[in-house]
Amino acid sequence: MATNHDRSDSRLSRRSLLAGAGLAAAAATIPAEAHAAPARAWDQMADIVCVGSGAAACSAAVTAAAAGAKVIVIEKMPFLGGTTGKSGGVVWICNHFGLRAQGIRDEKADAMAYMCRFSFPQVYDPTSPTLGLTEADYRLIEAFYDHGHEAIDHLQAVDAARFKQFRLWGVDEPAPDYADHLPENKVPTGRALEPATGAGGQGGGSLAMQLTDWLERHKVPILTETRVTRLVMDGGRAVGVEAEANGKTIRIGARKAVIFGTGGYAHNLDLVGLHQTALYGSCAMPGSTGDFISIAGAAGAAMGTLDGAWRTQVLFEEALENRELGVCAFFLPGDSMLLLNKYGRRVVNEKRCYNDRTRVHFAYDPVRDEYPNQLLFMLFDQRSL
Repeated sequence: MATNHDRSDSRLSRRSLLAGAGLAAAAATIPAEAHAAPARAWDQMADIVCVGSGAAACSAAVTAAAAGAKVIVIEKMPFLGGTTGKSGGVVWICNHFGLRAQGIRDEKADAMAYMCRFSFPQVYDPTSPTLGLTEADYRLIEAFYDHGHEAIDHLQAVDAARFKQFRLWGVDEPAPDYADHLPENKVPTGRALEPATGAGGQGGGSLAMQLTDWLERHKVPILTETRVTRLVMDGGRAVGVEAEANGKTIRIGARKAVIFGTGGYAHNLDLVGLHQTALYGSCAMPGSTGDFISIAGAAGAAMGTLDGAWRTQVLFEEALENRELGVCAFFLPGDSMLLLNKYGRRVVNEKRCYNDRTRVHFAYDPVRDEYPNQLLFMLFDQRSL
């Protein structure tokens, strides 16, 4: 779709969303106190500017527009949806409408213990008021418990997206959690939701389509092939952005807030080399180049840890051909496959979830001074092939 910079009407084309194109965007908000932006040469003006077009940015855009704000969405790629568009579209939410309808009590204390234990096993302490976490990390997880289900309810109430309980491979039972075996997990199945339509492996495309369709119906301008390059600051506040489009610089003002939901940096080799021990490829969309890191840093924002990721294993041969992978090794046939390291030793439970399996690759052997599991070999039979 050609980039549309018409001030009067920059409507989203349905064709611009590629159906086969996770919920993997990283979002950050800049202070949103409503002060009028100082007079300056803006090419366009809105209350809220949302950067990115995946689930993070588009859900923010829907929420703001539904509350009556004038919103502009900016996407640097020629199509919409980001990595969300090629993900499974599964969202993991405590105490959601489906659990409540089933009479399942997803108690806050239990859910908090599970989330803190699984997210921060190195510091988890059940006797601590913050379960061993820093105050900031604990409050972030608490906010997720308190408001995650409210966000889902709101998206459904404004008819922006519809959800149902996630079913894995068509099995007529709610999918289990990744760590359903932990004793802190009192609701080990049923928290995962997927789009009510278009699920079954392509749920992310459905989720992205639902959100962008809603924006189209409500005439929210969306600019594609427009790369945000800089925050415009005034007195410590973000009052707009500068962006590059068609070889020109445009300025878009924001009366209330600039919201970034622009994904990670998996395809920025400089940042990968700086922050990752090893990253051979990624199924993130090619636009995941970490633009927000330099933009926020230039505005004076301090970065948190940048070496984390929600990971999966990749086939090395495929990554050598193209590090922008269509799909990765999310599920392995654990009954008929072994993962062996360079010494022929089995080093991981093949049935563990993909993110947990990847951690074994980073085990360091201080005697041999090497990472013996950095590359693993898949041993399997004809049935698995």
